[in-house]
Formats: sequence, C-alpha cells, structure tokens
Amino acid sequence: NHIKSIAGTGMRFNYSDVAILLRTGTRVSELTNALSARGIPFISFMNSAFISRVEIEALLTMLHSLANPQHTVATIGVLRSPWFAISDDEIFEHKLSGGSFVYTDPHTVDSSIGNALSELRKWHRRSKQISIAALLEEMLAHFPLEIIYGVKPEGVQRVQNLHTLVDL
Repeated sequence: NHIKSIAGTGMRFNYSDVAILLRTGTRVSELTNALSARGIPFISFMNSAFISRVEIEALLTMLHSLANPQHTVATIGVLRSPWFAISDDEIFEHKLSGGSFVYTDPHTVDSSIGNALSELRKWHRRSKQISIAALLEEMLAHFPLEIIYGVKPEGVQRVQNLHTLVDL
C-alpha cells in the first residue's frame, strides 16, 4: 500500500525507482499477487512464474517457430496465440484441406493462415539478418500486442513483461 500511496501523491515518482528485496523467495507469490491486485507494475527475478506467463510463453513459442520452420507444433501455437489469433476451427480446416504448417513450404495467401505463414516466413528470413533483440523490437513494433494484451487483465504488466524480456 505504501508504494501506491507514494505514486498517488503527485510527487515525481517512477515505479522503476522502487526495489523490494527479500531474504528468501518463499513469499514471492504473495507479494506479486498483492502488487498485481493494486495495479503496480513489477519485475520478479525470483519467481519462475515470469517465464510461464502467457505473453512470455507466446513470445518464446514465436522464437521456437522462427528458429525451426519444421517445428509445426510451435508454428500452430503461434497461429493460435495473440500474434495471429487464428481459431482452432480455421487451423483444423486448413489441415483437413491438405494444408501445411511449414511456413517455408509453398502455400496460397488467400486466407488468414496463408497470410500468417507468409508473415512467419518473412520474420524467419529477418531473424537471419539481425540480432534476436533487434528482431523482437521490430516484431513488437509491428504486431499490435500492446493493444491486444493491454485490454486484458493485468494488461500493463503483460506489456511490461514483453519489453522486459526484450531488454534482458
């Protein structure tokens, strides 16, 4: 509550000016839940929950897919994720019609899946030209993830988590 009260005083204040140090990580979940409940953005380096957050998993799945075009499980995961938000029905129909999920294979671009696979092929090529950090920055600028995650519960935190991962 103290952090929230300082932020509300109108003083010159940034959440990034605050650090909470703990002797052990046994109560990290309680602390992060309390910060979330109060709308206070945070980064926890002791909590393995950071890596299992939906937005971080989606980003890591994207990187897996870009690293290996043959990894169709990762590619389908990316198609279903907020990166492309393609429905399971569309994915099922694509597969039933003989479609491939290997984005380096030839395919038509007259559908949302075709467009997404073309986009993945473009990002795969780009990943060979620049650093991962630069690639992620370009991708976060290109895809409307800040809008998509921003309207979800803990939206500000989700967006901050993505940028934190890029900055690591």
